[in-house]
Amino acid sequence: MWQAQVWVKWNEKVPKTKDWSWLKEWTEVSGAWSVMGDWDMLLIVNAKTPQDVEDFIWNKLRKKDWVANTHTTWANQVWSAKAA
Repeated sequence: MWQAQVWVKWNEKVPKTKDWSWLKEWTEVSGAWSVMGDWDMLLIVNAKTPQDVEDFIWNKLRKKDWVANTHTTWANQVWSAKAA
């Protein structure tokens, strides 16, 4: 299972809401955080392959008119204490 951390920069069209529950429609997203610094939001995206994450970014996330930019870091878990 691949996990991506997708950092999102908003523009002036960002929704003025505190209700981000619509994110549940994106089954790839397992969590969302508001962050400080160069980025405005962090999405945790689960996927079977890196291409699945790219498809999510370019075919869903980047189609939102309030997304100014994204940056992605990747993780592929190789061990877990829960599985041991």
